[in-house]
Amino acid sequence: MTEALGPTDATFLSEVKQLNGGKMIPVIGTSADISPDWYKSVAAAIGASTVASSFHADNLVTETSGPSYTPFYSAIMSEKGKVGSTGNFATYLTAPGAVHLYDGINLAALAMIEAKSTTPSVYAPYIIKIGDGTAGAVVVHSFAEGVTALKAGKAIRYEGPGGPTSFDSYHDSPGIFQIDTYSSSGAVQVAGNITAAQLRDAERLRGALPGARAAAGRVQPAVPGLPVGLRGHHARPGGRGLLAGAAGDRIALRAVAAGDARQRRRGRLAGQEPGLAAGRDARAGRLAGRAERRAP
Repeated sequence: MTEALGPTDATFLSEVKQLNGGKMIPVIGTSADISPDWYKSVAAAIGASTVASSFHADNLVTETSGPSYTPFYSAIMSEKGKVGSTGNFATYLTAPGAVHLYDGINLAALAMIEAKSTTPSVYAPYIIKIGDGTAGAVVVHSFAEGVTALKAGKAIRYEGPGGPTSFDSYHDSPGIFQIDTYSSSGAVQVAGNITAAQLRDAERLRGALPGARAAAGRVQPAVPGLPVGLRGHHARPGGRGLLAGAAGDRIALRAVAAGDARQRRRGRLAGQEPGLAAGRDARAGRLAGRAERRAP
């Protein structure tokens, strides 16, 4: 599994391939690896056909047409040619680093305008209000539409290219994750989907396993006035999110890589390399079995 940037993964994965006798093992990446920069670097290092056959990554589902997509498309493509050599620039139209940062920034900016303040503790509550909407709110699809409606005294609900938000008690708005691959030409292809409910189930399972509670304790707790976090699905007001950023990515991909929850809990890891010692496998199985018996 990897979440490294393109040049780093290019070096790392080329060494993995070399150490494995010129053959690539399956690679699972996070949404950070759905970008033209990443593909350009890694494909040059290990081969485009190898990336196409060996790599999967998670991504958040985004819109590819409609009133939200049109202004987003214009904003992204207006930057083409201004940011150096980036490979297939159109990849940014579905890359979470573009889609959800765009939505998060729009949500935060509109919240500041409605709150008439740039102080986080003042405008943060308006992010949820604008993201989820209130009774009678007008749906807007861009920052410009939102500003116009607010100046007219209207309540608004922002829906951008990342889709509508639905913040929960943890201030998360988990959408549907999709599993992506690359074609040999670098185009992103959707291989499957994971629902928000499946992600929650995976997170609850993770909380039952040894070490998970300690890891959960390292998630940043709610802090009054904490600035908006822009990872995950749209803006994320400061809070203890179950699916914060890359942690959510990894949870989603574990569900795909392991096959099902029962296999994960019992430590039956599919596709292990022949070089692993049998004794190590047996010990891992015993430890996983104990963990399952201790799990509530």
